[in-house]
Amino acid sequence: MTHEPAKNDHEVEAKYRVNDLQKLITALAERHVVLTEPSVQDDQAYAPASWSYGMSKVGVPFARLRTQEGRHLFTVKKPIDNEMACLEHECVILDRDAMHAALRDVS
Repeated sequence: MTHEPAKNDHEVEAKYRVNDLQKLITALAERHVVLTEPSVQDDQAYAPASWSYGMSKVGVPFARLRTQEGRHLFTVKKPIDNEMACLEHECVILDRDAMHAALRDVS
């Protein structure tokens, strides 16, 4: 997120299958869209003990630890309509290992 977080940020993701990447890049460039360099993200996801893969995610809070460019983020997402539309809370953390241990202890 590139803005000051609200109490309940509502994130809606959109994902697309791209068959011809160069054609897409050319079309975006024609519209003066500039793409940044790809970034590497190290993610660890956490789900409630009562949830298992294949179950609906709607209404279930999920946590994530992400490290990107040396910065650690703690995020909680709760899908509300479908798994692409979520309430989201996110903050920067200083100690990823300590947060990982805390999340393991509460799950």
